[in-house]
Order: sequence, then structure tokens, then C-alpha cells
Amino acid sequence: MNINATLIGQTIAFILFVWFCMKFVWPPIMKALEERRRPSPRPGRRRKGQARAGARDAPRRDVVREAKGQANEILSQAEKRAGEVVDAAKNQARPKPRHHDRGARRNRARAQHGARATARRRIHTRGRGCSAHPRKEIDAKSHAKLLDAVVKEL
Repeated sequence: MNINATLIGQTIAFILFVWFCMKFVWPPIMKALEERRRPSPRPGRRRKGQARAGARDAPRRDVVREAKGQANEILSQAEKRAGEVVDAAKNQARPKPRHHDRGARRNRARAQHGARATARRRIHTRGRGCSAHPRKEIDAKSHAKLLDAVVKEL
């Protein structure tokens, strides 16, 4: 196969394709485009139809406008209520004034005082037992007797 023969054959096929399109495909396409480009024979009829459609849609537009107004009102009320809820939550979250803590401080001070008094009494009681020992060295037997006596006393 020769490249020149192939090229000449493709050129002839392309020329036939272009002739076919120009003869049978192109005229109907151009005719349809021209029809669409021309104005309609009754342009006033279109305007009348649009006017009638506008008159029919007027009540619908009023309903939509009213619904949008109600929606905006509901949104504003919701935003206002949300602000109130946030403010209420902030007020509840604030720490209570210090005078409420005074009672807790008093209770804690009383408990501490009572614990200290109890500790003093226990120390004093044990101290009495310790002061009873003689001022000299003692052996293991006397030491055991002394501890037994203190334990019985407590």
C-alpha cells in the first residue's frame, strides 16, 4: 500500500462527506435556525398571556410575602428567647456571694475546734499515764506492768 494512494483516497472521501452534508444536512439546520430567529407572528398575544399569568400569581405572591414576614417574626422571637435563656444560664452559673460561704467556714471551724479538743484530751490522758513512771531506770518487767496499767486506765 502506497501512502500517496491512501492520502488521495481519504481526500476524496472527505470531499464526498462535505458535499453530502452541504446538500442534505445543512439546509434543514439553517431553516430551523431562521424560524427561531424570526419573531412570533402575534407578539401581543404573549404579552397578554404574561399579564394574565401575573394577575393570577398576585394572590400567591401575597401569600408568600406574608409567610416570609411571619417567618422573620418567628426568627426574631427565637433569637430574643435564645438571648434570654443564655442570660438566665449566665446568672445561674455565677458564683454565689461570699456570705453563703460564711456558714460553711463556721461549720469547718467548729469541726476543727472539736477535733483539736478531742486530741488534747487524748494527749492529756496518755500524758498522765506517762508521768506516773518513776524517775529512774526500770527493767522490762516493771515497764510491762506500767504499760498494762496505762492501757487499763484508758
